[in-house]
Amino acid sequence: MTTPALQVQTLTQTPDRNELAQLIHAYAAELAARRAELLTNRASFTRKLDELAALDPLDTTRLTGLYREHVRQIDLLLGEFSAVDEVPHRTH
Repeated sequence: MTTPALQVQTLTQTPDRNELAQLIHAYAAELAARRAELLTNRASFTRKLDELAALDPLDTTRLTGLYREHVRQIDLLLGEFSAVDEVPHRTH
């Protein structure tokens, strides 16, 4: 599931709180969709690794390394999401 990318708009005036809240909500929804997509992809590659271990234990296809690298890259991206989650948010 992919969602359309949010467009950055040039502001000609200071937006009100409601507009900012809507923008934050839109970005939060986009991030949640991207995280869900990464988790789905990670599960798929993990499943492929399990299947490959049974079907090709000697890794004659050389797919094991490729799939492990995909999982590693996905884990790095998910770690970036976690870092964003840990940033303290100020409320007024």
